[in-house]
Amino acid sequence: MTDVQIPDVDTSVVAEPEVVDSTRGRPRWRHPLVFVACAMALVAALVTTGLVLTGSGDDQLVLLPLDADDASPTTEPSDATSSDVDDMTHSTLAPAPTVVVAPPPTAAPPAPTTVIDRHAGTKYEVSKDPRGRWTLAYYDGSRCFELTVDTRVFPGLLCRVPEASPSEIIGHAVVVDSPQGRVLVAAADPRVTDFSSYPRAGGGIYHEGVAGAPASGIHVVAGSIASGWSDVLVRGGPHHLARVVIPPENKAYAIRDLERITGSPYGAWPAYRKVTSTGYYFGGDQELGFYTDEHGYTCGLYRRLGGPVEGILGHGCVLENGDTLQMSTLTPIPGAYTQDAFMVYAVTNVSGAGLRLELPDRTTVPSNGPGAYADPRGSGWIAFAHSISHVTIPAGVQTVDFVLVKDGAELARRTVKVPGR
Repeated sequence: MTDVQIPDVDTSVVAEPEVVDSTRGRPRWRHPLVFVACAMALVAALVTTGLVLTGSGDDQLVLLPLDADDASPTTEPSDATSSDVDDMTHSTLAPAPTVVVAPPPTAAPPAPTTVIDRHAGTKYEVSKDPRGRWTLAYYDGSRCFELTVDTRVFPGLLCRVPEASPSEIIGHAVVVDSPQGRVLVAAADPRVTDFSSYPRAGGGIYHEGVAGAPASGIHVVAGSIASGWSDVLVRGGPHHLARVVIPPENKAYAIRDLERITGSPYGAWPAYRKVTSTGYYFGGDQELGFYTDEHGYTCGLYRRLGGPVEGILGHGCVLENGDTLQMSTLTPIPGAYTQDAFMVYAVTNVSGAGLRLELPDRTTVPSNGPGAYADPRGSGWIAFAHSISHVTIPAGVQTVDFVLVKDGAELARRTVKVPGR
């Protein structure tokens, strides 16, 4: 910053004639208030130009820029007298700058909301509960489904959702809390014909659903499901295609929200025919069936659908000219009442025969006896399995014998190693 010096006043300059104040006896231009007014005028001019004066040494003044904070009005008390104030009114300060506030930007108008008339178009009945508790309808204009349970109506379900793909089996879904309990409505693969449902907490409660398709629109399946976490066994004709897990909340579910199990033991087998279900046991359904392979042989299939032992309990194709007792199988049940619990499976072609299990010392393993279930196609083969039961093999026993008997006579004996021992 460059210092600007104000030189000393040259007193040799001839001043104008003095005008004497007759009332006070001294020149009017030397009156103290005149000096005060001049000083104030000088300060005002410097403020206007953005500079202030400050002392620097004994004989010079320095001009400094005026900071923004210094330009703010002060609230400090002034020492000026009333007469000084009168003289200060002759100085003029720079006007305060005008602040222009820009108006807030105009918000973009909201996007138009598409309102679907849920009852637009022709109404078609899609499916109904075999027991008459509910009906499902479809409107081809809105492409929405409508569920009626007793007298309560649930409109606008699954509006314009896509059909489920073969890999998904079950697509978008919605669960409502109805007067008849929870009801599931879901987009489905066209192969789906119905489903059964049971609570994950345990078996014993059996629910069913049926599929349907409107004159135009997607394929859907609907029906009652269990409360809480629910396992839905989805069928396509005789085949169990998948197990779908439905959470306990009653709401709409996207495809990604639902867990699906589509691998073994689920799928389709050629010419499969179900024989029976041995019950919802330890949290899963157990189904006996037969099918015919590509070579024309009869094959047995025993599966556990859900629960801690989900998988195939027994499977194989019989040898038509082989032994009368085949596919003797023991399968452990993890998490059962006892760690020594096992499921039993075997097949025979001897009508009227029975099956018992013996320990190596020829004592019989206690059980209520496995039931005998014949192939409904008439192949002559019969499957043995316990219905809602199991056998307990004492700890330390390494093998057991499967013994086929008829009319008190032993027809065949097969020794089977106890799994895990």
